[in-house]
Amino acid sequence: MIGRLLTYPYGNARSRALATRLFRPEELAEMAAAGSRKAAIALLDRRLPGNEPFATEQRLQLDFLHFARLILRTLPEPAAELLRTYLRRNWVENLQSLCRIVLGAPPPAIFPQPLPVLDSPPLPEPGEIANLRDLAARLPAGPYRELLYANPPSPGKDHPGRLENGLIRTYWQMVASAIERLPAFDRAAAGEILGLRAAIDALRILQRGRDADLDTERILGAWPAPARLLDPERLRRALRSADPGDALRNLLRRAVPGEEPGEDLEMALRRRLYRELRRQLVSAPFDISIPLATLLLKELEVMDLQGILGGLRYGLPPDGIKPFLSSLKG
Repeated sequence: MIGRLLTYPYGNARSRALATRLFRPEELAEMAAAGSRKAAIALLDRRLPGNEPFATEQRLQLDFLHFARLILRTLPEPAAELLRTYLRRNWVENLQSLCRIVLGAPPPAIFPQPLPVLDSPPLPEPGEIANLRDLAARLPAGPYRELLYANPPSPGKDHPGRLENGLIRTYWQMVASAIERLPAFDRAAAGEILGLRAAIDALRILQRGRDADLDTERILGAWPAPARLLDPERLRRALRSADPGDALRNLLRRAVPGEEPGEDLEMALRRRLYRELRRQLVSAPFDISIPLATLLLKELEVMDLQGILGGLRYGLPPDGIKPFLSSLKG
């Protein structure tokens, strides 16, 4: 216990101070009610640092990385390595978009430009590579390179969702390995928090797998290692049932008690994660919970701000935007 008390006092105090900079739910509601994207950006400009040459979405990501660096500076190893591993997510999402372009599929519209990354090697430009084997050769040695070399799909013949699922599974395997290198008291705390975050990606893997008509075992083979919210055996039975869609909805609703998720199950998972992170902020400061919860709350804030700006772009009223915000119940 003494070691735990001495490990995190400054990091937890600093993280709690950073958490006070996060947007309050009423501030997000004010932005959602701004009436136009321009008016919302004017409200956002009061809180974000400069970076005027960048698009607003990129400014949000740059602000997130700056916030993350402030937390990283306060943490001992191997806790800092876990956060660095987690923060390689933007690099993986850029790689996913690049793979989609190589395969002739459009990148996700929510990321019109490459996302800024933290301490990761640059990826090649789309025009510099002819196929996935070329791309693999340009990657640093490691699991992502091995994944692209191992039976890569061909343009026009394979659904990009299969490769995207493999990349995000590899990412979560590396996060899980970083969790295992933590002391026991940190390992339990990180597993609880990141297990909920991984469940959001698990839902996306499930959706992409079904869109790509992947069989049950290939979908479950891409399951993120830390995601413990959904039991794989129950998922297997749901996917093999007579009505997989209905069986999956019932299973997912049971995973988010107290919510009425309807069709938007990801938002229900995000709200559950938000509530858990807020609870962790007032927990005893003896492990990695507070720095990790603060970082993920900032990430959810970025998602919420992107949702507000996207909703305003399409002229949605406040009541049409709030259901897509983690901290507000629509």
